[in-house]
Amino acid sequence: MNIQDARKEIDNIDTQIVKLYEKRMNLAGVIGEEKIKQNLPIEDKSREQQLIAQRCDQLEDKTLTPGL
Repeated sequence: MNIQDARKEIDNIDTQIVKLYEKRMNLAGVIGEEKIKQNLPIEDKSREQQLIAQRCDQLEDKTLTPGL
């Protein structure tokens, strides 16, 4: 694979990431609205830490884990 091919593939991946990020943020908004309606705290630090750990465990390349 040459530089141009790699850059083109990165551009395609970035486009997918942007679409997924937008979808994720919209869903997070729905959750935030529901938490407000139910008088629940917006932040849940233990859940956030659990999710980060789970996502890091999903990495095939463990060198990409934050803090390493």
